[in-house]
Amino acid sequence: MIAQTLPPLLDVEHLSVSFGPGLEVLRRVSLTIGRGEIVALVGESGSGKTLTALSILGLLPGGARVIEGRIQLDGAGDMLALDERQRRKIRAQRLAMIFQEPM
Repeated sequence: MIAQTLPPLLDVEHLSVSFGPGLEVLRRVSLTIGRGEIVALVGESGSGKTLTALSILGLLPGGARVIEGRIQLDGAGDMLALDERQRRKIRAQRLAMIFQEPM
């Protein structure tokens, strides 16, 4: 019997986010989270941790947009290609974010 390799739980490749022309705030961020892994995203204030997480969730603030990259959840297609209704369903069932500062 051939062992089946499961895809990563989350795979982000070359994620770039901009707040307009010439204002790229995330540049080619890549990360992979395997099943059963516990991962911490660590960096200085303003380094893009929250913006990375909001991009994955599809909850970017007004004026921000993903200009490059791919986000796959559990081997499914690119989450960036989903419409808002589809993203909302995934957020309701499979993804969440615990904010450091609830205010």
